Amino acid sequence: MARDPKYDILFEPVAFGPKTMRNRFWQTSHCTGYGSDRPGTQARFRGMKAEGGWAVVCTEFCSIHPESDEYPWHSARLWDEGDVINLRHLCDEVHRHRSLAGVQLWYNGMHSPCLESREVPRGPSGLPSNVFPERCLYDAVADEDDIRAIIRMYVLAAQRAEQAGFDLVEVTGSDSTLPMQFLERRYNRRTDRYGGSLANRARFYIELMAAHEMHDAERERALGVLGQQHHGIEKLVPQDDEVERHRREDRGQADRRRAIEAAEAGLERRRLGEVDAAMAGGILLEQ
Repeated sequence: MARDPKYDILFEPVAFGPKTMRNRFWQTSHCTGYGSDRPGTQARFRGMKAEGGWAVVCTEFCSIHPESDEYPWHSARLWDEGDVINLRHLCDEVHRHRSLAGVQLWYNGMHSPCLESREVPRGPSGLPSNVFPERCLYDAVADEDDIRAIIRMYVLAAQRAEQAGFDLVEVTGSDSTLPMQFLERRYNRRTDRYGGSLANRARFYIELMAAHEMHDAERERALGVLGQQHHGIEKLVPQDDEVERHRREDRGQADRRRAIEAAEAGLERRRLGEVDAAMAGGILLEQ
């Protein structure tokens, strides 16, 4: 049976930066119960979708850290190298059928059960979960150091996603996940620069996306040149004046990044020192 020509546009390729979808069919993130615990089943299931014609095939929601442990529900995870290995099977299967693999990064804050990891998630205001009130879930109030640590969790998870072979990364802000918890007044009771006005409540999400952009800037430009070579997308190749501007920006970003890393290292050393001092004090008291 011949296809109606009015649907031809659905089968045209679409460029996303250096990546190209072979058609306009995008399988959005949805749960299966396979997660990272059943990597073979997960890979074959998503690969079957790619084989069937979907140009983009995504995981279900993907936990970025043990603080966002969703057990007893199963999800994809990018906590460590083991998860990278498990999800690499998915990417390989999807790529085998000329499709792109996508992952949805997820931190659920106050709504995370953490029944496996036993971690305490962090959030804007330290409230009990209104999604699972029967489970007595809650989060700890995140100070600004905690906020920087959470943003770092997202960036590290994105790095692991790249190592696994994913082509596309989503940072979910729906379903009352952490970005939405900062945005919504019912969850955000803060009085500092991350609460109050809409601009302040949006600050976390903006800083989160800026951190991804800053980290990926150099790699994206390299991929842009590669994309031009393979797909003829000339606008992705920066001109000479743009290259020099990006170099200046990169030097400034690198300096800021080194300063942040040095500050974080100093903070960690200080915290360890406080722990050692407290332990020493406890031992003396016991004696």
